[in-house]
Amino acid sequence: MYYTSSQELSIYRSLAGQLQLGFFQEGERFPSVMEIATYFQVSYCPAQRALKALERDGLIKLCRGKETVVLARPHENYLESSTFQKRMSALKDLSKALELLSPSICLQGIGAMDKEDLSDHLAYEHQGKRLYHLFDQALRALGNQTVLNLYYDIGAFLESAFLDILAKEKSEIAYKTFLESITESIFDVIEDCKQSCHDAAKKKLNDLKSLFFHDITEYFNQLQIETPCEEEQENFFWEPLKGRKKYCDLIAIDLVCKINEGRYPVGSQLPNKATLAKTYHVSEITIRRTIDLLNKSGITKTFNGIGTKVQSAGNLSVLDEFKDLMIDEHLKTFLESLQFLAFTSEAVLGYTLPYCSEKSLESLAHALENGAGNFSAVITIHSVCLQIIACECPIAAIREIYQKITILLLNGSILRFGEEQQISQGDIMFQKLSQSFNAGDYQRFAKAFSQMTSQTFTEMKERLKKAGIDEVDYIADLIVSER
Repeated sequence: MYYTSSQELSIYRSLAGQLQLGFFQEGERFPSVMEIATYFQVSYCPAQRALKALERDGLIKLCRGKETVVLARPHENYLESSTFQKRMSALKDLSKALELLSPSICLQGIGAMDKEDLSDHLAYEHQGKRLYHLFDQALRALGNQTVLNLYYDIGAFLESAFLDILAKEKSEIAYKTFLESITESIFDVIEDCKQSCHDAAKKKLNDLKSLFFHDITEYFNQLQIETPCEEEQENFFWEPLKGRKKYCDLIAIDLVCKINEGRYPVGSQLPNKATLAKTYHVSEITIRRTIDLLNKSGITKTFNGIGTKVQSAGNLSVLDEFKDLMIDEHLKTFLESLQFLAFTSEAVLGYTLPYCSEKSLESLAHALENGAGNFSAVITIHSVCLQIIACECPIAAIREIYQKITILLLNGSILRFGEEQQISQGDIMFQKLSQSFNAGDYQRFAKAFSQMTSQTFTEMKERLKKAGIDEVDYIADLIVSER
């Protein structure tokens, strides 16, 4: 299929991945166009185009008035395919990323799901399919389309790699027993969540993580020793907006907010294009378009050979220039991204900080020294920590994901206009952050950061609900640790 960041590509790759996993075999019914559209929450057309692409590639046969016939898997032996060889390094890296991300995402999803509606999963004879759909149900319970899109893209990139590795490393009986034990453990976690024993559930999920990824990690390590990959490697890439949004609009409103807050006073110069491109993880072309928007709005003016100067402070009237960013969909995307940050940041930040440069640690120390318990101070801490993860985490997939989360959070920049918002217990949270950072206890700092982000998410969700944005009510509340 041609390369695009469109919705049909995501659907195509996800369905092809499920075919590769062996989920549709021996005459098992393949979903219809309408079922696919409903499942992926898209309109009819991209779902239909994805099915047509699967048919063109010889994987299925569409029969008018009859059920779709499955013809083949994308790869007869995925671990021997050129696709696997090209992705080998990225797959090893992605497995490390999933070790960090999946336990907390599973915990939050299982905590939010309808635990009485699990009978469908018991009907699947394919243990891998059972696990897949349990995890999918947990993801959907989060009410977070951004996280769903991320895992669709991850699953499409992985295809059957993990299950194929486990099947190769174990006997047929041991493989089946292993997946059964994982499934049973997931149901134990569900029972813990039913009883609100969330710390016990968290421990079980962390134990499962180590168990599931052990053989996979060993396989990749041994494979790289035995057969170093000579092919040009394909990297994991996540495009959450699927070409539907111009990043320059989001960056422009964020810069307006920073001008409004006095971070770039009237008469001062904005950072140069290269610096801004690095800060926002976009190309210099995108930054040039952003500056053009600000110049047209009269907020800035670019002087040849000098740079871009701030001409006027941003104010509420400027929002008319960016009214498209005020619609409910963008504020929902912001809250989804904040939810993701809240439940993944403890693991990811705790892992990344020991690799952090002295310069970044100094920036974080400066942000903490000047912090207070208000929304602006929280945004500053978030920005510094996001930059640390997006630029310095040793895991490339984490850097890729957090770079995109950084941009998606800009959908909420509009909320920074008006009166300064206070965060409940903000001063106490900043005190915890400062104490743990000064003590060099990065795990405790990461936990305090996660708690601050969770509190921010809770208060922002309530604020958006009061503003009449009903869609945010579907985004699940966060599980709070018992300790």
